[in-house]
Amino acid sequence: MSLVGPDGKPLKDLPFSHPVIGQPSTLSDLTPFTPEELVGIAMPLEQALAAGVPLNMPSQVDTLVMFRLVATVLYLQAELDIQAVEAEEAGEE
Repeated sequence: MSLVGPDGKPLKDLPFSHPVIGQPSTLSDLTPFTPEELVGIAMPLEQALAAGVPLNMPSQVDTLVMFRLVATVLYLQAELDIQAVEAEEAGEE
């Protein structure tokens, strides 16, 4: 999978040589979505599925939304890992 710009060219081929000042530079710098925000994202997706939109149909999504979705998944995975370690440690005592 590659991200493409509005011109259809892969973003990795574009000359992004300088980061934007104040912009996050890693996924962990982004705020995970709140449950309310996730509901706002999920509703249109549920409607699209109910309408029979093909799963492989291209869509236009802001990269910030994609980045925050992945940041949210990584955050939740880290939380699950922490809980598993804590549960394991509690069971060892």
